[in-house]
Amino acid sequence: EFRRVLFRSLGKQQVAAAIPLFDRLLKDFPKNSKLSAWQVRRGLASYLAGDFAAAGGALEALAPALADPQLAAEAWHWVGASRLQQKQLDQAVAAFEKSRSASGTWRRAAETLSLLAQAQASRGDVRGSEQTLAELKQKFPEHRSAADAELRLAKQAFSAGEFARALEIYDRLLSVATAEIAPHVLYDSAWCLDRKSTRLNSSHLVISYAV
Repeated sequence: EFRRVLFRSLGKQQVAAAIPLFDRLLKDFPKNSKLSAWQVRRGLASYLAGDFAAAGGALEALAPALADPQLAAEAWHWVGASRLQQKQLDQAVAAFEKSRSASGTWRRAAETLSLLAQAQASRGDVRGSEQTLAELKQKFPEHRSAADAELRLAKQAFSAGEFARALEIYDRLLSVATAEIAPHVLYDSAWCLDRKSTRLNSSHLVISYAV
């Protein structure tokens, strides 16, 4: 009954109430076979409560000792997410890479890659971000994160002035975009066409003047 109360309390508005319940589990059942899983969930509860420093610190200390690859991947994922929230980008990238190395098949593996690409892009590693997004698309083509990855690749191409490449990606996206993503794709495509047209017109003027 206690465990049922614990997991029911994990609703969005009740995460803080779950933390002492996890603490009680860890204290009262230190030799339980589920102890490692509870420790990871305790760290997740801190993350969901917005205490990113506590979540990252606890899970970073715990993760190296986890024998289960799925649990290790989960722990490192939430370390990365915590560091990303704190804008500690180097630490976030390192943690997400450790999550990917621990297990590429755990239930949030696609999200790990998506957040890794976000952290890489945020610290200026555009090439690394593009490689990670390509990996995400290849491994999880049906996952929503794959569409998000395509959108991010297009935006990166746009920012780099590669408008033709960005348009190619946007055209691919339109056929699979969700209702949430489609407006962004259409809007950004229009901007690409405008910038591409402007660049072509400018080039034409320069050539005409030179002649």
